[in-house]
Amino acid sequence: VDFASTMSFWHDPEIAKLGPIPKMMSSKFPDKEFLRKEYEKQSGLDLSNMAWYEAFALLKAAVIFQQLYKRFVDGETKDKRMAGFGLLAKAIIQRAHLRLSE
Repeated sequence: VDFASTMSFWHDPEIAKLGPIPKMMSSKFPDKEFLRKEYEKQSGLDLSNMAWYEAFALLKAAVIFQQLYKRFVDGETKDKRMAGFGLLAKAIIQRAHLRLSE
């Protein structure tokens, strides 16, 4: 679960198309597939169900973004970054569904 949570915040080109995402890792880090293979090799764990765990972690992140967006809509915060979090939550949910079908 911890590894899947880490992977949910790793750079994802599909989600990054939406624009800057807070705390999303980018730059010259290895891609997700390399990390999955290396983690499996080093840990000896079977990651054949990893897509489910990653989708679960993405859904948890979507809930957080949706909650922040709701605070913005309700006027509880004026942080302009949160104005797009509703669309971001939807995109992350779509990515979670796609991850399950990959």
